[in-house]
Amino acid sequence: MKLARWIGVLFGLAALASAAEPEVMAVRAGRLIDPKAGAVIPGAVIVIENGKVKAVGPGIAVPAGARVIDLSAMTVLPGLMDCHTHLVGDYVNDSDPLTELK
Repeated sequence: MKLARWIGVLFGLAALASAAEPEVMAVRAGRLIDPKAGAVIPGAVIVIENGKVKAVGPGIAVPAGARVIDLSAMTVLPGLMDCHTHLVGDYVNDSDPLTELK
């Protein structure tokens, strides 16, 4: 019975230790647009730890064990959101896009 209890304690400690490890992610960007500097950075790496950006730039090493997202064929613009949307308008059956608002 004592052995079973100790095994349970060990499994519990192992679960706590694995939960305490930070989640690390690295994004490989073909090009990174830095609007603040007004520059395009080729071959940039973005390191994210526990949901926060820790390092950005070319030549940044990918941490061991990090989950890698390969966007090396893409351009990355941090903070870009698709702000283009159509809230109203049936352009096929109605030539007036503001019908729903009248």
